[in-house]
Amino acid sequence: MIAFFLLGTTFDLAYAELKHLVTRYHGTIISDDSAARLVTVDLPDEDTILALAQAGGGIMKAFTERQRLSAAKLEILPEQIAEIFTQKNKEHSKISFGTVCFGWEKPEDFEADIKRALDGKGVKSRFVRTYTQGVAPALSTHHETYEAACIFQNKEYVIAETVFAQDIDAWTERDRTKPYRNPKAGMLPPKVARMMLNIGVGKNRHTDVFVYDPFCGSGTILLEAREMGILAGGGDIVKETVAGAQKNMNWYAALHEHITQTPVIALADATTAQIPKSEQLLTIVTEPFLGRTPKNWRDIPNTMKGLEKLYLGCFKNWSRTLPDGASIVFIFPRFATPRGEYPTIGLIDRLSSFGYTLEEGPYQYARPSAVVKRDIVRLSFHRS
Repeated sequence: MIAFFLLGTTFDLAYAELKHLVTRYHGTIISDDSAARLVTVDLPDEDTILALAQAGGGIMKAFTERQRLSAAKLEILPEQIAEIFTQKNKEHSKISFGTVCFGWEKPEDFEADIKRALDGKGVKSRFVRTYTQGVAPALSTHHETYEAACIFQNKEYVIAETVFAQDIDAWTERDRTKPYRNPKAGMLPPKVARMMLNIGVGKNRHTDVFVYDPFCGSGTILLEAREMGILAGGGDIVKETVAGAQKNMNWYAALHEHITQTPVIALADATTAQIPKSEQLLTIVTEPFLGRTPKNWRDIPNTMKGLEKLYLGCFKNWSRTLPDGASIVFIFPRFATPRGEYPTIGLIDRLSSFGYTLEEGPYQYARPSAVVKRDIVRLSFHRS
């Protein structure tokens, strides 16, 4: 079954996640359009499409193909969309709808033509304002708003129906309402944590993996791991942070019955602590200490030296106990200044002596106007 996935604004990172999810769900990527942030995928069925979309952090919407029309039949496109909406409207109630178009520019009266076609079928309707990416996800999630995606592809118009829109409220709950938050500790967004986890887990089943976060902070990665049904554990060198992260774990478990086990978080120095042994495949997924934001660009070289020493210490320590074939998803900070950017990712060249190999990335993530940007990579570890 053909599906179309609309990815988030950090396209490269979201696309990397999607590739792993498509493999995990036994699908095939057919094509991608980075400008539109749209990826076409062949998957077994609609249930699989929905499950994949819900598993991702970088997937904004999912559409399933309903009909294809040749380019010469553009004039009947509104009528065909109206027919799809009519078939879906089993309660024969008044409907709200919107459209989103990819690969072509829809006429100004496009929605009005659909409304007229619906009137002709005896269906009362109103169309909602749409933006570049279509109906706002909140409307799709919390209100019965129909949406059709019209995609011009291979000289055909594809009519697709929206079957998934990202639940912004659920992400906000895990991000902003948890009892312990520390703005000075990096504040990794949950969506980015989810994408990192999916890249780290790869094609493996969640029940076959154990995720360890040695710089757990407030526990964002661990929360996402448990939401996904992945066993996880972590550590941090700051006592207050460990207590706060454990508080967040307990808080989330109390709110959600499907959380059956909360991660154990230890007071630990990532450069010396042993990684917990596990029967599952071990994957490290972490945002390390990114350094304090320099007050002056001249301070950056010293900050970078300190971070490189820390990171080398961590990778050397982990190499003592990591099992062969382990994956590591890691963030290297990049400092943006008026004089240019100062990356720390060059440190990767020195990690091969410890048994690490760069497998994918870097994928850059940064908030607008951020001083500290993130280069996200996946490494593998192999004993010589």
